[in-house]
Amino acid sequence: YFKYSKINPSVGKPIYQLHNHSVPLQTAFTLKIKDGILFLPTDKMIMKRFWGDKEEYKKAVAATEEAEQGWYKAGFKQLGNFQLIADNEPPEITPIGFKDGMNAAKLNRIIFRVKDNTEEIASFTALLDGNWLRFTNDKAKLFIYNFDEYCPPGKHELKITAEDLAGNKTEKTYLFTR
Repeated sequence: YFKYSKINPSVGKPIYQLHNHSVPLQTAFTLKIKDGILFLPTDKMIMKRFWGDKEEYKKAVAATEEAEQGWYKAGFKQLGNFQLIADNEPPEITPIGFKDGMNAAKLNRIIFRVKDNTEEIASFTALLDGNWLRFTNDKAKLFIYNFDEYCPPGKHELKITAEDLAGNKTEKTYLFTR
C-alpha cells in the first residue's frame, strides 16, 4: 500500500508525506506541487525533501502551460516529506582568520565559510585580480585557498561570489597585501 498525507503546519506551506524514505525506488520521479500564492517570484521556488534529520533541496521549476499555472516540479530519488519553499535569502560569506585590508604575508591559506538557509550552495567563485582562483571544498561549508604562485607578493583584490539554488547571490570584495 502507498501512504499519502497532507500536513498544514502553523507556519509555512503545506507538507506532503509520500510514503516513507525507507522504501527503495528504482528510478527518480518528478513531483509536482501547486502553490496557492500565484504572485510569488517563480524563479525563487525550491522543493525540500526531508525525513528525520536528513534534508535535500532541489530547484523547483514553474510549469509553463497556462492550465498548470501555480504548479512547480522537481526530481527526486527518494520518498519522504516534501514542501515548496520561496527562498529569497542570499548565502552568507564569512572569512575565517582573514579580513579586508589585512597584510596576509604570514598566512599559508585563506578560508571562507559559506552558509545558506537551504544548506545548498549552487556555485562559489573566487577572482583574484580578475583571474579565477581555485579554492578547495570538502563538501562542507568551508572553501579553502592555499597560497601558491597564483597569488604572488603584493597588493590584491579578491572577489568572492556565492549563489544558492534559487539564484540568490552574495558578492564580497576584499583588498589585501601578501
